Amino acid sequence: MDVEMIISEIDEFKGVLETRRFTIPYRVYGKKEKTIIFINGAQQSMGMWRPIVPAFKEDFRVIIFDFPGQGRARILSGPTVVSFEEQIEILHDLILATGAHHNLHLVSASWGAIIVMGFAEKFPDMVKKMILASFGTKPNDHMRHLMKEVTELIEKGEKTKIADTLINGFGENLPEQFKMAIRSQFKNIDEKHLLTFRDHIEFVNKVEDVAKVIKPENIKTKTLLVNGDKDKIINIDDNREFVEKMPDCDWRIIENTGHFMVFENFGLIPIFKQFLIS
Repeated sequence: MDVEMIISEIDEFKGVLETRRFTIPYRVYGKKEKTIIFINGAQQSMGMWRPIVPAFKEDFRVIIFDFPGQGRARILSGPTVVSFEEQIEILHDLILATGAHHNLHLVSASWGAIIVMGFAEKFPDMVKKMILASFGTKPNDHMRHLMKEVTELIEKGEKTKIADTLINGFGENLPEQFKMAIRSQFKNIDEKHLLTFRDHIEFVNKVEDVAKVIKPENIKTKTLLVNGDKDKIINIDDNREFVEKMPDCDWRIIENTGHFMVFENFGLIPIFKQFLIS
């Protein structure tokens, strides 16, 4: 049975959250007592998680959603830039709107991991456990070069070249269907979403180091943090000092795995499940 057939058999609720100055689409799968919310990386949509929803729905109610600048989410008013604080507020509002705060687990990737850490620092009692995949405290030289190149492509309006720049830069080990999805995403991307992506790049460049906005010693939530040893845009050693200050963090380096961890290495799914269920 293929992935799409499996997904069609899951109890699914489609919702839209109107919050602050944003419209946030979301999906809820299943009716279990425990909830997982998957949090996207920058310029990814909730569709990225759909292939792995079936692996978790047997034990959890699963929620996926789009941040502003992603998928079908919309910025109703104000600037295209969506601040770090606003992203944390959106996650908080979604949790309350879906009743997920009673038994909540968060699974995140890349930039999403930073949002989750910011959330856990601000709302320390709301999260049971969290997984941070492809977390990095600061961009390395390769990532800075890519961000500069992508920004230039955005300014020139060369949308189709952005996808290949990102894929060649750190996603070459993705399965072909994921590469095709990324190319399709940027070919059809909304202009406002593209500007939001540009604003995000500017924010990352300005912050330079996550430790400027998050204090690791304040992250009390039980955490599994995983990095791939083949991740081209994160220097793993840069994480060490930050991670060692986290009170309850299991840090693992996964061999032969790049930045798109679980989508390059489906063997991570049992590791994630074991951590969340135990």
